[in-house]
Amino acid sequence: MSSGKVLLVIIVLSYFGVIGVLSIGMPLHRAWRCLGVSAEHPTFLDTRVILSGLECHRLGFDVLRENPCDIGHRPMNYPRIWQALGHLSLTQGHALWIGTALAVLFFVSLFSLCPALTWKEGFFYGVCACSPSVMLGVERGNNDLVMFVGMAGMLSLLRRMPQLKIGLPVLAIAILSVLKLYPIFGLGILMRESKATFLKLGGFLIALFGLYLFVTWEDIRLISEGTPRKTLLSYGGLVLFQQLSDGLLVWQGVRFPRSWQIVSFAILLLIIVVGVLYRINVMSRRSASLPSSAHFDMTSGEHLDAFRVGACLYLGSFCLGNNYDYRLMFLLFVLPQLFVWLRSPSRRAVTVTLIAIPMTLFASRVPVQWNVNIDEWANWVIFVQLLYLLGNSCSKWLSWSGDQGRHQVQMKAE
Repeated sequence: MSSGKVLLVIIVLSYFGVIGVLSIGMPLHRAWRCLGVSAEHPTFLDTRVILSGLECHRLGFDVLRENPCDIGHRPMNYPRIWQALGHLSLTQGHALWIGTALAVLFFVSLFSLCPALTWKEGFFYGVCACSPSVMLGVERGNNDLVMFVGMAGMLSLLRRMPQLKIGLPVLAIAILSVLKLYPIFGLGILMRESKATFLKLGGFLIALFGLYLFVTWEDIRLISEGTPRKTLLSYGGLVLFQQLSDGLLVWQGVRFPRSWQIVSFAILLLIIVVGVLYRINVMSRRSASLPSSAHFDMTSGEHLDAFRVGACLYLGSFCLGNNYDYRLMFLLFVLPQLFVWLRSPSRRAVTVTLIAIPMTLFASRVPVQWNVNIDEWANWVIFVQLLYLLGNSCSKWLSWSGDQGRHQVQMKAE
């Protein structure tokens, strides 16, 4: 085991050691809060919303509409397939065991996916893994941990068996997408295939997923209505506009309408995508006239699959508008490949991304009066940089130019 990976294990174990020591003299949720996690009582609150939903489902309630068995009467805002667990006679009394098991599986899958690291990389990785945003998902026992474990297992298998057929990973993504919808963005894994396979298989799966959404649309509407759209402890394309709207209401007594927020976000998103694609095109054409020694291939790498999946999950969830910060855990997927690219001749986009990631992971720890939307500005920076790096990583079949230079991206020393 590399020194960096050992350090990662030590950081995680030390973190929970501190939690254990603090919980001796205070309630567990207060111990979590001492480390910046917005914990609630009882622990594993999101695990409990599923278990309480199963209890009420067995009593005959439509738990997507009402869930009186939950401590906060929160509706069970997950697809109905989760209600099949009701046959296992699970109750809220199992929350501690299930939440703990999810946490253990999360860290095991994280360690399994993590490659050999230097001690600096291991320290950075450990700090990000123990950030308030990631640990929020652990403390809540949110089922995003299930999504993470499934994705990490798939990526670990691909790394150990690079010749594995794409069918098994795609099947895993399809199952996870039925469970929680957003994992469909994990189809970025298809970027490892040829352009034709990406378009045909990707198009077929998206069409199939669209049919699933159509058939379950009423349930999805109820899930959406039962999901809070908050700006606190959240990220996404609409969060910054909501924060600006709230500020405008306080200062001028005028609110920025929701429809205007969506339109403004869509326009800004379009401008960014066009600008990034134009930038990639320009850099690709410039690289064609340079000697091969000035090129750096970004289209292959041991950790490229994990980067593409993590980047696509972040970019896709960002475009959904609002997500709780624990979903930022998928940024852990992109770190190993960013470490590799950081050692390349060009490192501006990578360095900026590696600065912005801990900023958003720890922003909830910054006092509100000093925050000035640090996390959301950081998230927009991450969005732009990951989009740029993702585009470069699949330039072989994007065919930006008609010559051999399109297969490589200039890595220009800054």
